[in-house]
Amino acid sequence: MTSVVWSHKPLLEEDIEDLFSEKKVKQIRVSLLEWYDENQRELPWRQRSGSESDGGEEEKRAYGVWVSEIMLQQTRVQTVIEYYNRWMKKWPTIHHLSQASLEILMVDVYVKVAY
Repeated sequence: MTSVVWSHKPLLEEDIEDLFSEKKVKQIRVSLLEWYDENQRELPWRQRSGSESDGGEEEKRAYGVWVSEIMLQQTRVQTVIEYYNRWMKKWPTIHHLSQASLEILMVDVYVKVAY
């Protein structure tokens, strides 16, 4: 009987800066950012209001991204978009969310998102 011994070794033990020259790293980063600018999906949590200088808007956007990250851990983007929009209308800020009862949140999270 033949036994196979597997060695657990991380695929990349180094950072990108260790693998490529500084010039090449910059080219890779620029290329990735250009690709993203051309191909990114329009998602509600990525939308910015006209005035980013307002700290309240920045906080509201951070809350929206946080909500989307939690929702996206459990289901697909297509499913999350509609639910995210309803959630943000119901609880547009962390303050509004903190005022909600646990029972209502449990129904909205576990029943309506189909966890």
